[in-house]
Amino acid sequence: MLLSADRVSSRLSVFIVSALILVLFIPGAYAQPGPMNSEVVWQRWVADPRQNALAIGEPSYRSMYDHLLWFLNKTKKDSISFIDVGCAIGDYLAVIRQRTRKPIHSIGIDPVDWPNRVPYETFLQVAIAKDAKEKVPFHLYGSSDLASSSLRRLKKENVTHNQAEEREKFYHPAPIEGEKGNAVVRTIPLSEVFEKYNVTEYVDLLKVDTQGTDLEVVLSAGSFLNKVLFVQIESILSNKPGQLLYDDQTTFSKDRAELEKRGFEVFNIAAFPAGPEGDVLFVNKKLFLEIAKRDGVLSLGK
Repeated sequence: MLLSADRVSSRLSVFIVSALILVLFIPGAYAQPGPMNSEVVWQRWVADPRQNALAIGEPSYRSMYDHLLWFLNKTKKDSISFIDVGCAIGDYLAVIRQRTRKPIHSIGIDPVDWPNRVPYETFLQVAIAKDAKEKVPFHLYGSSDLASSSLRRLKKENVTHNQAEEREKFYHPAPIEGEKGNAVVRTIPLSEVFEKYNVTEYVDLLKVDTQGTDLEVVLSAGSFLNKVLFVQIESILSNKPGQLLYDDQTTFSKDRAELEKRGFEVFNIAAFPAGPEGDVLFVNKKLFLEIAKRDGVLSLGK
């Protein structure tokens, strides 16, 4: 049946209005992130973090940083402190630099000083673990991903490049060629970094991407974790055993439980387009509310 132009226009108007209502009034349903709606997003998250945590598909993790940097740029702190464990080539630092005019005090940490790395204010060529040890084996893996080396053994038996098997195994579209040898590295807990660099004020962002040891790295900060505002880790979102990529790797359910015990709430889960992994951003809710109220960033009431 053919519709007149007026009826088509009317139905289109109803559809557009309905879509806007869904975006504006259903909790957790937002327009694409951007600096103009960040205040609304944070207000909703504060009201109910579990209901209003975002889910942004990769590669738009940069949209998550739009929200994060919107908040940091609004605070009265005159600089941004960034600790990047497993910094590799430093692409996250490059993203932060694009989104702020504040000075950035950056510490990059990686056992390998990768070629063409973005320069950090301070670079530590060590690995982070719960104990300080010398001469620890560090596995070097060959793949299209420079950051695919780890203190843990790669579970190559769990990796598939066949999309038909992606529900049973860790699907990775590019070949992972296997171990290319071992390096010997020194490990220290993250608490030692805080002590060495006399971190007395809070750290804005701790980003961890250490190929299977992310939770251990975060927890190795000990009591200093109370002074961290945002924590970002890479996490396995599936609980299927065949989808773990490294020996003794934890999954999102454990990562979340451990960080919630320490006062952190999920803000965003950015699932990767391939494989069961995702970038997860946690917020120290108590510290966040203290800063937001102190600096008048959000209207929080009494």
